[in-house]
Amino acid sequence: MGVSIFPVPLSGIQETLVNAKGDIIAATAADTLDRLAVGANATVLTADSSEATGLKWATVASGGMTLISTTTLSGGTTTISVSANSYKDLTCYITNVSANADVEVRLQINGETGGSAYTRVLNSTEVSTNQSSYGQSSNVRLNASDGTGSGSDFVSYVLIKDANSVKRKVINALTGTLHAASGRVAVMDNVVTVGSTAVISSIEITAVASTFTGGTVLLYGVA
Repeated sequence: MGVSIFPVPLSGIQETLVNAKGDIIAATAADTLDRLAVGANATVLTADSSEATGLKWATVASGGMTLISTTTLSGGTTTISVSANSYKDLTCYITNVSANADVEVRLQINGETGGSAYTRVLNSTEVSTNQSSYGQSSNVRLNASDGTGSGSDFVSYVLIKDANSVKRKVINALTGTLHAASGRVAVMDNVVTVGSTAVISSIEITAVASTFTGGTVLLYGVA
């Protein structure tokens, strides 16, 4: 009698283990496979030993910026409410500022007053077309009479560190403006440590001795 020879089945991964676009095959133990379903859009694959497969889909958690609000400047003071609970730092972009007279612009937090409660977004030093010092650090002012009052040539970047902490806040305001008549550029870099130790709940932007007639503030939270 002849001997029947049966073929040895080849080992492999069965197609039926996956059932949707984007599924991933992962191990749950030695010699044991399972299906990890695709994650939500824009999530990333992350190692997590508490998961059955040792993997999970997660949202990118650090370094991102989220637009919190867009606010138009008006009146003497514009207040922006802040919910900083989920943000380490805050960043403001202030653009196209205009006012009805020469103006110094200040940024305060939590409505506090006093010498250490605000930073100047524009300095109080007035600059005109015939001042040779125009363009030097700390000589920046939105001056309605010298061609910069329209605000279209003005931009300020303000970084508020540790917005959600109970320690002193460091604020860095970097401002640039173009003198329309002379074509010269002025830049001011102003860093202050604000005395407040409270979590930031509001930001106030004030036109000192003047009134805003325009301007936009983009407030971002930094993870």
